Amino acid sequence: MLYLGDTNYKGTDFSFGFDGERLELVPRPGEWDKAQALEPGFCQNGVRHFTGEGVPIESNYFELSPSNAPEKLVVFPESDAFAPEPMLFRSLRVGARAFFELDRRLPVVGLRFHSPHLSKCYDDKAALDMRREREVARFSVSTKRPKPLSCDFTFEGRPVRATLFYIEKMKHGSGEPPLTVESALDLSFGAEDDFSFVFDLAMVARDFLAFCLQASGAEFDAVEVLVEKPANGWYREHTGKDRVVSPGGSLTLSKRPVGCTGEVKYHIPLGIVDGFEGALFQKIADRELSLRHLPSPGRVGVWDDARIILLAASFDQEATLLYPEGIPHKESTMEARSIVVGTLGKAEGEARNKKIRKKVIKLVKRLTRVAEEGDPFSSRMVQVYKDHSSLIEGLCPCLDSKESFTELAERIQALRNSLAHGHLEVAYGDSIVDDVLALEKVVLAIQMLRLGLKDEDVARMVDIARRR
Repeated sequence: MLYLGDTNYKGTDFSFGFDGERLELVPRPGEWDKAQALEPGFCQNGVRHFTGEGVPIESNYFELSPSNAPEKLVVFPESDAFAPEPMLFRSLRVGARAFFELDRRLPVVGLRFHSPHLSKCYDDKAALDMRREREVARFSVSTKRPKPLSCDFTFEGRPVRATLFYIEKMKHGSGEPPLTVESALDLSFGAEDDFSFVFDLAMVARDFLAFCLQASGAEFDAVEVLVEKPANGWYREHTGKDRVVSPGGSLTLSKRPVGCTGEVKYHIPLGIVDGFEGALFQKIADRELSLRHLPSPGRVGVWDDARIILLAASFDQEATLLYPEGIPHKESTMEARSIVVGTLGKAEGEARNKKIRKKVIKLVKRLTRVAEEGDPFSSRMVQVYKDHSSLIEGLCPCLDSKESFTELAERIQALRNSLAHGHLEVAYGDSIVDDVLALEKVVLAIQMLRLGLKDEDVARMVDIARRR
């Protein structure tokens, strides 16, 4: 559908047209001079600016009231939205990354997400119980479903409650099941008119789904916007409630990520370890969980240089957060470091030439930093094994000793270094694939440990995820 109407930006009246992908703003008759005066060279240069001088727009989104539809629109521009059209010198075309479509302007109090994968993550035992009474030709259907699963977290300083639950849907069409059950995720919060907060919260929910599926690019089938409606007398009298929350719009991602279809690798189980979901949402909301290495669902079984480098980068980030003060070292190791650092400090005085001295100083600073702070990639992997040997051996049965895990860590470090420095002549044999798959399990284990799970809980969660 093409939405048309008028809007105002920076005190200037524009006519707009929006088709779900592009928003076009054209100054109204009599507003040309005002539009040109907004910034020098209006609409002549792009990349999310009106001009080439780097002046950003003042709003993260546009609120639009179409004249040809009852809905209210909130359009979020792409980061490189403002690209000029040569044939439309005095107009502005904005690429949209997402938009809200609201039935009416009421306080937004939540989002509801629908995905068939949620059922497998939440509880795959929810089912329909069907009975047939032949004597009276009666057919009955009832549902078996678990209780809702709720947790709390904060996002941008605001409290949010997440609830996983099941919805029954009845159909009457020929050839359709009369009753189906699907799961949904609600994120509820206080009444909001800050649509940037609401949109960013939706991205938290998407990352939550990506972690549960261990695959990036997975999308919800639909996202409903929940609004608060004034209760009428009948509703208040019969239910004792003075507010009604119901779907009042939708959120649409205009450009869906590539590779949204295909088989996923895991379904991380939810509801079997107390506190897991709340900790997971909080880590994602605080941007303290690395998801950069997750493949798209269609590429779960494909390994290439970029994916291995990203997996190694995720291990670096997660290990740093697991050991914020660095890994513990023996007293002899610390003494050896002290000797090395002291020797490096004397190197500056031995350089007579000024040019050489400058280079020596730079090299000494770099080597000193490595000696004092740097824990090699392989050392941190070995430390994880030392602290959680039973867990790692359960996840990777072939790594049944510290020596075998140390060898794997050194191979992974050598592979990471080769790829990161552009040496891409790597033969992907079975041993490398096994090593990378083991590292992937270690990264997932570290993340669950950081979410507060004990070793036995991590092992149980991963085992169930594999079987699902």
